[in-house]
Amino acid sequence: MKFFYIVTLFTLLLTYSQVNAKGYYCLRHIVLKSGDQCSDIYSYNELKDYYIRSKELMIFNPTLDCNNLEVGTKVCIEVDLEKTLKRRPYNTHVIRKNDINCDILAKKLNTTRKILENVNFNILNCNNLMNQARLKVEISYQHDGDYVPTFTDSTEIKIINEAEEITTDN
Repeated sequence: MKFFYIVTLFTLLLTYSQVNAKGYYCLRHIVLKSGDQCSDIYSYNELKDYYIRSKELMIFNPTLDCNNLEVGTKVCIEVDLEKTLKRRPYNTHVIRKNDINCDILAKKLNTTRKILENVNFNILNCNNLMNQARLKVEISYQHDGDYVPTFTDSTEIKIINEAEEITTDN
């Protein structure tokens, strides 16, 4: 019986972290330099001290725009789940018929379409919003519009891309 309670508690915590663990407290991050690309961050490389999938990269860093990376930007690659779970959870919004498109929906929720898509990675489909209204899909958003991860006590990790790997080998 004790085992049942432990498994149930673990399942609830895991579910909570999947749904509400946004607005992350970052444990480790990289700082973008000239020539870095998102694929350099999430691609596998045995010389790296970390591995992050593209999905987590976008969820941890909802304001990150892979088409317009800025030198000096901090990018979270590992989160402190315990601290994150204590942080205020995101608000939720059920998609309705009057949510005509993602741009209007984003404006209504005090954000941008790109941030909504990143925060709700693999949940929100802006190309099929009407169908999501019929299904009553629930998305997350931050009422105050603040989606930047917290980097207090985060450790900077060096990003290693293919060009650096080639120069290191010679």
